[in-house]
Amino acid sequence: MTRAVLGTVILFARVPKLGRGKRRLAAGIGDLRALQVYRKILRNTLRTVSLELGWRTFVALEPAISTSRPGEPFLRSGMQTSVRFGQQGRDLGRKMAHALRNTPPGPCILIGADIIGLDHTVLRRALMACRRSEMVFGPAVDGGFWLIGCKRKPSPRCFDGIVWSQSNTLSNTVEKMPKAWRIAFVDQLRDIDEASDIQEFYQIERRLK
Repeated sequence: MTRAVLGTVILFARVPKLGRGKRRLAAGIGDLRALQVYRKILRNTLRTVSLELGWRTFVALEPAISTSRPGEPFLRSGMQTSVRFGQQGRDLGRKMAHALRNTPPGPCILIGADIIGLDHTVLRRALMACRRSEMVFGPAVDGGFWLIGCKRKPSPRCFDGIVWSQSNTLSNTVEKMPKAWRIAFVDQLRDIDEASDIQEFYQIERRLK
């Protein structure tokens, strides 16, 4: 029996490279350690999204030139057949809007690659929420969001004017959405941005072993 498709999961990820990305984390623990931590949590995230328990998986990569040969860990996580495309846009908001618009019709969620405590049940809940709401957010502990989902394709400029990595990023983004839209929220999780986030990540890892 064919499993019903709930929608699409987009993994928004940067190809791991020394000295690129995770700058706040690297400021606390150094470039090499930051790269090692990012690789580890990226592998965990790839394993979760590659389960495809009711969803199809797309990977939006930075830099875009890496789509044809993304390397490890993308090709060692059961994701050889996932659809990959490059992140495109002048800033984070335009890149997210492009990714959400570059997938099949229907419910769609976009997540980062460095989410602590992510599992398949969270993803399924978010996709189900997209069926009932125009926009879905996964609040982050720091006041931003680790997940955004939609029932229909957003406009290319829907995130213009949002200031990222602020304590009010989520509330400001919600305020920009049309007043008539139904907004839903799912699990609050933490992403790895600071050195202080690492301890929680390894605590969860130990519990899962």
